Amino acid sequence: MKTEIKRQLVHLFFGLAFIALLVFSGLENTKLVLGTGLVLGGLTAFILSKGHRLFPFSQIVEIVGRDTEEFPGKGALSFFAGMLLTMVLFNSEQIVLGAMLVTVVGDAFSTLIGKKFGKKKIIENKSLEGSAAFFFSAEFALLLAGFSPATSLVVALSGTIVELIPFEDNLTIPVACGAVLTFLI
Repeated sequence: MKTEIKRQLVHLFFGLAFIALLVFSGLENTKLVLGTGLVLGGLTAFILSKGHRLFPFSQIVEIVGRDTEEFPGKGALSFFAGMLLTMVLFNSEQIVLGAMLVTVVGDAFSTLIGKKFGKKKIIENKSLEGSAAFFFSAEFALLLAGFSPATSLVVALSGTIVELIPFEDNLTIPVACGAVLTFLI
């Protein structure tokens, strides 16, 4: 299995675990877990960036890390930071849930489908097929979570558009979707 596919499966697994934590444990407990994860992850990334090995994190980074990342674990740290920032900015379980669903499900499926079936390039490494997978999977996840069809459509479309921006999507997608949800619900 290619590294990017493994990476997205890990992203999906942990993202869904954080969504479950949010649903079953509430916003404050999820903030605490993500905040702790961000601090410990930052310390771990610092140690790894100095060339030290730290079991099991060194092995995980070797399996799912990107060679192009400026420092080890950058993707995971930006994911934690994006989710935590969304929780702090919007402080609403429903808004955070929607933003997390779009980020976790849409981003994972866009990469999984785009890498396998993506033929029509839109921007840089983004394909029409990957963007369609983002949109439909995010919309479906929102509908399953009880968001209205209109809200699901607008938020999924917003996330799809923001995902095309060549910036750290773990930060931009949840914040943008949280802002859109704030106006819609």
